[in-house]
Amino acid sequence: MYNLPSLKIGYFIKRYKRFFIDIFYNNKTITAYNPNTGSMKGLLKYNTPLVFSHSNNPARKLPYTVEGFYLNDKWLYTNTVNINNLVHESIMQGDIEEFKNYCFIQREFTFKKSRFDFLINKGLINSLLEVKNVTLLENNICKFPDAVTKRGKKHLQHLIESITEGYKPYLLFVIQRYCENFQCAEDIDPDFCRMFNNAKKAGVNILFYLNEVDVSKEICKLIKMDFIP
Repeated sequence: MYNLPSLKIGYFIKRYKRFFIDIFYNNKTITAYNPNTGSMKGLLKYNTPLVFSHSNNPARKLPYTVEGFYLNDKWLYTNTVNINNLVHESIMQGDIEEFKNYCFIQREFTFKKSRFDFLINKGLINSLLEVKNVTLLENNICKFPDAVTKRGKKHLQHLIESITEGYKPYLLFVIQRYCENFQCAEDIDPDFCRMFNNAKKAGVNILFYLNEVDVSKEICKLIKMDFIP
């Protein structure tokens, strides 16, 4: 379980310059920082409910941060800056079964010029863990990526290479939408999907966990999904 900041509910007006979102709140328009650098395809519909937080940091130009959107009767978390915090807390609390009883965890571990989200040790096993956030939904299928990702392709290549050096590599998809299954988005980034298929064949472990968001309690929790990629 991960504790979210205090949340306010507003309505989406528009996104611009990637990092800015205008919100209708209390009969006025406010501008919030959007930490999600992806395309956010399928999310940015006018008047869609969203949640945002407020920071008291005087150094910030924008005190508000967009945290998530409400679509198809579900809140989905879009603050990608905090996704790794969610995963970290979930590992520490034993909510990710593959890493229960871990011995040591390090964030932002560098291997072959790729910076991976986590290095996790369980006895004699060192695991590399890369986390990807999934918000794209098409025909009730969750898909990744929602934009071309050269960085994601490099991560996959280095996860494959890590096997020969004794690491156990994992790719964790944090699913933000209710869906029947997962597919790699070949129509968006075929190069990434080819590398994704290579990674599966090479032995990279693929994990899927649904992020259950409870806005009223301001918490979220990861639940394992038995998808077959």
